[in-house]
Amino acid sequence: MADPAPNQASPPADPPSAAEANGNTAPAAPTAPATAALIPAWKAAAIRNQVEYYFSRRNLRKDTFLKKQINDHPDGFVKISLLVTFRRLEALSKDVAEVAEALRTSPDLVLNDEGTLIKPSVDHLKDLKEPVVLSDRKFARYSECLNFFREMLRRYKEGDEVSSRDADFLKELLSIWHPMYYEEKKGCGIKGFKVGKDKDHDGKTTCFILVRTDDTEEDFSYLKCVTAAFPGGAPTSRKKPEAAPKPQAERERPERTYVSNCLVKCGGLPDEAGETDIDKLKEYFAKYGEVAWVDNKTAGTGNAYVRFKEAPIAQKAVDETAHTCELTEKLTVALVQGDEEKKYYEDMWAGLDAQSSRKRGHPGGKGGKGGKGGKGGKG
Repeated sequence: MADPAPNQASPPADPPSAAEANGNTAPAAPTAPATAALIPAWKAAAIRNQVEYYFSRRNLRKDTFLKKQINDHPDGFVKISLLVTFRRLEALSKDVAEVAEALRTSPDLVLNDEGTLIKPSVDHLKDLKEPVVLSDRKFARYSECLNFFREMLRRYKEGDEVSSRDADFLKELLSIWHPMYYEEKKGCGIKGFKVGKDKDHDGKTTCFILVRTDDTEEDFSYLKCVTAAFPGGAPTSRKKPEAAPKPQAERERPERTYVSNCLVKCGGLPDEAGETDIDKLKEYFAKYGEVAWVDNKTAGTGNAYVRFKEAPIAQKAVDETAHTCELTEKLTVALVQGDEEKKYYEDMWAGLDAQSSRKRGHPGGKGGKGGKGGKGGKG
């Protein structure tokens, strides 16, 4: 979409009305509101917050794709038309002019005069070599950080619970530097960590395992997190280079499946309901049974999706004739089936793949959580 041309000449004035010709003053024509006034305040703030995060030092340390875009421009600008293809921003707005208008008031960003390019007001790329800070400790080098967590893992036997002190380091490492979806790893909340066998390596190595508040478990790779915190810091292999890997689309991947009739679509939510309301929805639907996930990516449209652990639980929620929760008195709940259900999961998997690709620095990915890892942990 082309951006509106700045300083466009005004059209010729209309001929004077009969009242004006007789010396009377005609009523003033209403003026069109400025573009910014057309953007709801909650939406403008959400757009600013998301783009400010993209250009934050925390994100740029691990976002090789966006760093490349900044380095490729002589003045460090990035096209807004590219940013609106990033999944989280795309969910808020695909309109370049609307996004540009929302970013004009950000003290952390610089917009060009045409409203087509954006860059951070501070050159974070110059100070990315500063130490990585986790809790009260600073790590200046990749090897220092890697050895810290490697020795931590060795202090425990299989089945041991991790101390609260070590758990603080693991939680911060995971939340900031895991290259995939931290929120999906975290789930309903983190209760603690323990040490267990890495099933992907025939149980020959141990890894850290996240324990959620509902006692479900998810393993993760501290090695992936440390590598993300120190891009380029991991030593490269001295072996003879192998053939270039196949493109992502050509790589074999296990068939993805889903359990049918576990997904419901919720309507009637207020347009301003954002991701902060996910917990309220999850709390409401928990009365029917275990909720696996609440997806509020459609915030701003009044819709959200809730995935239950089992189909009978979803049916129980759908069978309820009237739903009233804290967010709305007219909540609608409908079972998602057939092609609509299939498309939902395909879109979700595509989003995960795109996020994973972008985190690895492939230009085809889009912006904005796991995979399986190697020795020392999993995805």
